Amino acid sequence: MKLRMGAEVHQSSSDIFTIERSPISEKLSGEFSRPTGFKLEVEKDDWALALGVFSAEDDSDFVAAWNDGCFYYAGLEWQPTDEWTFLLDYSQNDRSGFDDALGYAWAGVLSAIYEQDRWGVMAEAIYGDNGGGTNALLRRRQGDFHGFLVMPWFWIVEDRLQAVVQYSYSGSEESQGLQMPSRYVRGRPEDPAVDIDNGRGSELHSIYAGLNYHICRKRLKLMGGVSYDRLSARRGGDVSAISWLSAIRFRF
Repeated sequence: MKLRMGAEVHQSSSDIFTIERSPISEKLSGEFSRPTGFKLEVEKDDWALALGVFSAEDDSDFVAAWNDGCFYYAGLEWQPTDEWTFLLDYSQNDRSGFDDALGYAWAGVLSAIYEQDRWGVMAEAIYGDNGGGTNALLRRRQGDFHGFLVMPWFWIVEDRLQAVVQYSYSGSEESQGLQMPSRYVRGRPEDPAVDIDNGRGSELHSIYAGLNYHICRKRLKLMGGVSYDRLSARRGGDVSAISWLSAIRFRF
């Protein structure tokens, strides 16, 4: 199952307002990892609690073994009013094995969502430790990391046309403590002779602006946007790129 770290990841891929989730959210949820595990969820009044234990092995097509240790997850949600929702998510690697799935030692995320009438805003604050996983091999990929995200949205035409803007920042105390998502800039640099250090660096700014046109609310929508990413690379330079994106997202 997908590890839900932060409000962005709590939203399903069919419901998110951006074409792709922010780089810091991808890092926290193990990027494209789907670890094997057990999770218990309970709800009472305005509160919801989730506790889970997962295998740290991520080299299985279906059910993973438990040879690489495990990691633990806890999530708490509080919705005091119809407008406000607060979430606290935490994951912890037990460090008893070589962690492929989580990829970091521990992390915590505090999220808040406010939504009223035709507009809303999501905000997140993140802090964690990179130690563990493949990062254990290189000191420059360890150390603490931190970040935050702000995403306001507005319905230009109610239930039909939505505008969204997202800014996310992530930083690390080590020179390779962060990595850009695998597609676009990392996968296809404009000049293949330029070494972008596989998208690794110490500071990453990401800005996205887009429009979503709902043909059928919660069922079918057209999405378009532009993103700007700027990474402080290990060798003292900066990697920056503008990406144009479009998508059709549907579910039945």
